[in-house]
Amino acid sequence: MANELRTYVSADAPPAKAAAPAEARLRILATTDLHMQIVGHDYVRDRSVGHHGLAGIATLIRTARQEATAKNAACVLLDNGDLLQGSAMGNQLAQMPVTPAHPLVACLNYLGYDALGLGNHDLDHGLPYLRAVAGALDMPLISTNLHLTEPGPLRRWSIVSCPLPAVNGQPMPPLQIGLLSVLPSKTAIWNRDVLEDGARVTCPLESLRSAAPLLRAGGADLVVLLAHMGIAHEGETLTEDDVCAMAEVDGIDAVITGHTHRRFPGLDHPARSGVDTQAGTLSQRPAAMPR
Repeated sequence: MANELRTYVSADAPPAKAAAPAEARLRILATTDLHMQIVGHDYVRDRSVGHHGLAGIATLIRTARQEATAKNAACVLLDNGDLLQGSAMGNQLAQMPVTPAHPLVACLNYLGYDALGLGNHDLDHGLPYLRAVAGALDMPLISTNLHLTEPGPLRRWSIVSCPLPAVNGQPMPPLQIGLLSVLPSKTAIWNRDVLEDGARVTCPLESLRSAAPLLRAGGADLVVLLAHMGIAHEGETLTEDDVCAMAEVDGIDAVITGHTHRRFPGLDHPARSGVDTQAGTLSQRPAAMPR
């Protein structure tokens, strides 16, 4: 989960008028690759653990929101995919009807997530289950490069209206945060038996290039990319797509990455052209891989 405040100025935004300068602060909280870990219990070792799963990070989310409020910053909470698969509980729940009492649905709604991105493992239990979960959520489930054959609850992109604190006593209009989400192109191979004729996966890079302008035209003040893919090393060719290329798409202001279960910024990734492991930027855009 991101743990610092950053001030965003969109590269596509018009310059502020000198007579009325204004600066808004936004804190982006993000989770990724939770893999259906909900409660603070390790089922493999059959023991309770601290800060494990959604139950463990709920306190961290509350504290981070309080810190943002104390610093007069807006706050948004996002997830970057691979939520629905990865535990014995997840396997059992996938065989049952989805209701508002579904543990994951209830937790996400209670914690007030603003939007969710889609990961490749979210397809493992089939499209009907994915549709049912998406329909029970209070927040949008987004996938920019997974296209369902029949209309469904997945959104190609979304704009979240985020209230901003007053600046110098003056009310601020809500910040319109555009959200895009892409999963690896190899999902078409990994989940071929699930997708069949029900959905198709398109090139994430081309999907972003076509969707980002739509968000801007739709009124987004800034655009955050939820990229369920890793950060490739210099010269690496056998990658499951490289988020660095996605970060360069015009109109994208910040990136949340994941999939590889590593951490960014930090030493999990070596520095390379366009990757600043200390400042936490990809192609000079603020970026984070929560862990």
